[in-house]
Amino acid sequence: MKQIESTINGDLKMGAKIGKSKNVSAMVSHLKDVEYSATGKKFLEVCDNMPDVPNEQRVWVRDSIEPNKEYASPEEIRHDLDL
Repeated sequence: MKQIESTINGDLKMGAKIGKSKNVSAMVSHLKDVEYSATGKKFLEVCDNMPDVPNEQRVWVRDSIEPNKEYASPEEIRHDLDL
């Protein structure tokens, strides 16, 4: 049962990514604005201060990034965002 739940959750996460992928360029362009290594919390703080990033994307990022995880590079954040 857990495997099925995991697959369903994975599909939902992928669906969320696809639904938002049209407008992620503003948020993705700001990945370089973070000094690495950075915690997810620090990245989320930077993201919240980006006026050109729509609120819908901020919610998506908050749901995808682990606040206590240490990110060594933008690629690690992209990975957690499924980009």
